[in-house]
Amino acid sequence: MYSDDQYDDLLRKFEKDIHFGVSYDVLRRQFISGGRRCTLYMIDGCTSQDEVALFLTRMMACPEKDGAPAAFAEVVARYLPYGEVKKRDQYRDILNDLLSGSPVLFAEGVPGALMIDAREIPQRLTTEPDKERSLRGSHDGFTEILVHNTALIRKRLRTPDLIFEALKVGVSTKSEAILCHMEGRVDEKYLDSIRERIRSCPAEGMAMNQESLAEHLVKVPLWNPFPRIRQSERPDMISAALLEGKIVILVDNASTAMILPARFLDFFKEANDYYFPPFIGSYYRIVRVAMIFIALFLTPFVLLMNRYASSLSSFWDFMLLKEPAEIPLYAQFLVYEFLVGMLRMSALNVPNNVGTALSTVSAIIVGEFAVNAGWASNEVVFFMSFVAVTLYAQQNLELGYTLKYTRILYLTAVELFGVWGFVIFPVLLFTFLALMKTDDGKPYFSPIIPCHPKELKQMFFRSRIKR
Repeated sequence: MYSDDQYDDLLRKFEKDIHFGVSYDVLRRQFISGGRRCTLYMIDGCTSQDEVALFLTRMMACPEKDGAPAAFAEVVARYLPYGEVKKRDQYRDILNDLLSGSPVLFAEGVPGALMIDAREIPQRLTTEPDKERSLRGSHDGFTEILVHNTALIRKRLRTPDLIFEALKVGVSTKSEAILCHMEGRVDEKYLDSIRERIRSCPAEGMAMNQESLAEHLVKVPLWNPFPRIRQSERPDMISAALLEGKIVILVDNASTAMILPARFLDFFKEANDYYFPPFIGSYYRIVRVAMIFIALFLTPFVLLMNRYASSLSSFWDFMLLKEPAEIPLYAQFLVYEFLVGMLRMSALNVPNNVGTALSTVSAIIVGEFAVNAGWASNEVVFFMSFVAVTLYAQQNLELGYTLKYTRILYLTAVELFGVWGFVIFPVLLFTFLALMKTDDGKPYFSPIIPCHPKELKQMFFRSRIKR
């Protein structure tokens, strides 16, 4: 494939294609074997270091008399203790072998390259992310080890366009952050901006892992609860985001990856939508969107109905309280919002095998006591239980809490202004979301505002996966 004087040119071209020196997980080892210059390339995290060390030991021990191409090939076939060692002559095959995790060896004056099957790809982990479980598909998840995380992504995206840039973060700790992107798909101007922000992060250290970096990358007003950074622990979700042209940031000692930029509707995406046929995936999406509306509108609507109970027809009796409690309905909703949050936090601080049972028993006991003591009515307990279920159904924690805070503001607006508060608050909320921008300056509420019908359809209905 090349002569002696083309060896250096070939290596330069190969290193440019695999982004050596830019992507941190692409490693190179140069040595002399049989009197010839040799260069070994490998992907960190995808290669067995013990087998590579044994390979290098044997190759460096090759006598100089075996330096001729024919003799060199014979030495490789005779002394390399591997189940699979293949000679590759096509440049594309060599590139694909490396990106699949197999080390490749170039030798000066020897045509082609050798593929050594010394792969050590991280296997499925014992547990998948608790908040992002899937009924089908892969059940692996990120860990706190960066090289394992990048290998899980590389296993899914075997393309030279995938780049992992290693950057240092933290004035004192100098923690490592990985900037992941796909060349040719990402917005280069926005990528440069993110890269510069990471390098200029003034944080003393990454004590809180990715959150310390996230607060510096995307600065939003403290009173704005809507999330601007999407986070995931699933390698398949991260791979899909990279194919969409997103930027992914991995931080050392953190099992969660950050996805930028993020629109409002991006937080509705789940892996289960694509592990089932389009009809079932569409059903899941419709139910998920319906739960968003229920979580936001149910309790304010109940509060409004009971405020004007005397002017309603009998059709709305199921929304009315049969036995009013000692405290106002608005206060009952606020108390139960607090109790739901308290039960959720208590479940996080107990072992997993008793957390669910403890939360269930606590909810029953607290609800029964509140009704018997006259602090709340049975209807309030039912409605708030229904709202709590919609909160737990959201995989994205930030979105769930955003809905909770927005619902409290909505309840307050209805309590203060009645019908006007019920009507005007959604209008103001819609306007607020329409005016928001993502981190790269694009509409946060797209494809609703501005409207893109085809993309908006995907919010409710999953189409067939494109080829």
